[in-house]
Amino acid sequence: MLLRRASVAEVEDDTKKYVPLTEELVREALRKDKGKDAQLVSWKYKDFTKKGDNYACFVTSVEVQYKEEEHGEPLQVTYVAKLAHQITSVFMDLMNEMFEKEGSCFIEILPKMNELLRELHIDSIR
Repeated sequence: MLLRRASVAEVEDDTKKYVPLTEELVREALRKDKGKDAQLVSWKYKDFTKKGDNYACFVTSVEVQYKEEEHGEPLQVTYVAKLAHQITSVFMDLMNEMFEKEGSCFIEILPKMNELLRELHIDSIR
């Protein structure tokens, strides 16, 4: 049986966000959902979020066509996939630095700001 899968280049040339999503994972999801007799025919990605949504992960959908012995025509099911971003080491270093700075704002700067606000009889930042 020949399977067709949308390639990363067909969907979006400038990203490899779909790399973790493999045919093996799609087959496994189909088997767990529809049973061992469900035969994968084809699958493709179908994004439903905009660029910039979900900075911590990437959420997409996977449209799956499959066959079962008792049905002559292919059936369709859609799954939602939540994937970790494929982060380069340079970007990972930047993200770590950003989180450290954010943490220091909450631990060091915010308490001092709240102290000054209390001296001025203004509600603290929560």
